[in-house]
Amino acid sequence: MEYRKRLGKRIGVVAFGGVGAVGDRLDALDDVGAAAGLGLRYRVSKKFPVDGSRNEEGESLLYISVGQRF
Repeated sequence: MEYRKRLGKRIGVVAFGGVGAVGDRLDALDDVGAAAGLGLRYRVSKKFPVDGSRNEEGESLLYISVGQRF
């Protein structure tokens, strides 16, 4: 799940979170985990955003995209 908000033409923010489980069978999903984080987007142009994010474990990522598929 995520919530996105634009703060102007070039700046945007996002809060995201998710829950998942793994197992060797569908009826044996017992390893449950959750994650959450915050992100910031700066639009260099309409088709060239630069995204940064940080999760609750202190990991930071930087994404540079040219256009989007969706």
